[in-house]
Amino acid sequence: MTKENKKPIIAIVGRTNVGKSMLFNTLAEKNKALVSAIPGTTRDRAFSDAVWRGQLFRIIDTGGFERNKKTKIDRGIKDQIQLAIKQADLIYFVVDVRDGVLPEDVEVSRRLHKINKPIILIANKADKKNLFAEVENKEWKKLTFGTPVPISATTGLGVGDLLDITYDELEKIKIKPQQITEIDGLKIGIFGKPNVGKSSLVNALLGEPRMIVSDVAFTTREPQDTFLKYKGKNYIIVDTAGLRKRAKIKEALEKKGTRRTQDVLEEIDIALYVVDISEPISGQDKKIASMIAESGKGIVTIANKWDKIKDKTTHSAKEYTDYIHYKFPFLFWSPILFTSATDRKNVNKIFELILAAEKEREREITPNALNKFLKLAIKKARPIGGPGMVTPPYIHTMEQTGTKPPTFAIDVKSKHVIHPNYLKYLEKQLRKKFGFEGTPVIIKSRSRK
Repeated sequence: MTKENKKPIIAIVGRTNVGKSMLFNTLAEKNKALVSAIPGTTRDRAFSDAVWRGQLFRIIDTGGFERNKKTKIDRGIKDQIQLAIKQADLIYFVVDVRDGVLPEDVEVSRRLHKINKPIILIANKADKKNLFAEVENKEWKKLTFGTPVPISATTGLGVGDLLDITYDELEKIKIKPQQITEIDGLKIGIFGKPNVGKSSLVNALLGEPRMIVSDVAFTTREPQDTFLKYKGKNYIIVDTAGLRKRAKIKEALEKKGTRRTQDVLEEIDIALYVVDISEPISGQDKKIASMIAESGKGIVTIANKWDKIKDKTTHSAKEYTDYIHYKFPFLFWSPILFTSATDRKNVNKIFELILAAEKEREREITPNALNKFLKLAIKKARPIGGPGMVTPPYIHTMEQTGTKPPTFAIDVKSKHVIHPNYLKYLEKQLRKKFGFEGTPVIIKSRSRK
């Protein structure tokens, strides 16, 4: 039977200077543990709650184990380690992927084999992806805890995978973490065709703030909610299944995933629309962009895989911007950011554009400012009537009727009809005067008797 409403306790153990306290801080989202290259910095146990997948668990940081030191302080550190191990439901055994197996690691391994608790071997300091391959070296077999899980506690690489493995291990011992209330935050949806780099972009975003709050495991068919905090603000990022052409959707699960992706548009605040800029923009790209534009959500266009464009010049960004606007003329108001998810180029700027777009979605214009704007707009170009109208329609006033997205109504004389092209003209003038970058603007006409 599963143990409900329990905060699982995880003890972090290992020799000195393998990055235990850095991992503790990353999981706790706080600089609670003092991080230093000086051996023995951590002496007492440190405790903190951490959140993953919207659930709570308890982590304990311990001092570094040293073989031959027998001072009173060192004995105290070893006692604290033993207490942490006794309290814990699961053990993180941390080693340094760059150092390989040292005698102290073997000694810690020998001690851990005496306890009957799940143990996850973690190869820390894999700060570059090429170091991830080091976990396949045969020397790790000396510790007899299987292949280490490669992570970088400093950058956050691999920490999500570690926590997913942790949850699997907790399920095996029938411990279900304590559920917490859902975290509020700005909801961001990530859209685009398959293989444009959406999931890589999510990983890059998570690596940038290094403050993961909660996560749901990746899947190719279901959207994924990832909760993170960046500069004091909560975000909920929803990575979606790639939208394919309907003719290519054969499996029922993929059809379900596509419908769910469309449903996500109703839930989010801002859409990140990702295109692979190293490939020609296709008709399917345009269909997806059109669907997002019609949703009324804020949109930031991400031109990903910019690193694959060779022989770039100072004019390249402008040329590709014009190309995107040519392909998506209805998204002329969406900011465009050229990124490379693999090397994180410009990824940190995404949050700035998201916040700017959300601010524009909430923008309100005073009635006085709107009517001054309307007079100037009419002075520049007289209103155009709909089909069959001989005389120009008469516009009385303009009023903002809503936000998210900004919505406006113009009052026209009874039975007068405004031509759609004139409404587009008013929208462009409105943007020129007040901004609204990153958000659609809706202008409707209504009859006034």
